[in-house]
Amino acid sequence: LFPNIDDLRRSNTRFHAAAHTNKSAVLHGLNDFYTLLSSEPFLRNFIRTLEMQPKFNMKDRCFVASLLMVALSPRLDYVTYIMTRLLCDCMKKPQIKTTPHLFLRRTGNHGNPEL
Repeated sequence: LFPNIDDLRRSNTRFHAAAHTNKSAVLHGLNDFYTLLSSEPFLRNFIRTLEMQPKFNMKDRCFVASLLMVALSPRLDYVTYIMTRLLCDCMKKPQIKTTPHLFLRRTGNHGNPEL
């Protein structure tokens, strides 16, 4: 689920250290962040802002997507709606209109050596 588990463990250790010293503030902050993630404009802008970062590579995208899916798993209908909107936004980009075959290209064979 998480491609770079060592980074997650380090983050988890820091979180637990902060949680022990100021548990109510940490829980309040997590609840506030969940509320923000539940706001469609915030989530779409958050994802777009991350994607615009030059050093935000595919590994980072997968990691953030995994974390978002875990955080929003109780609301899969909302996640599906957001993903549909992001896909529609992506399809409206000018480079997709001029070269649609690049939008649907394969990035790997997914374990099938015949492909």
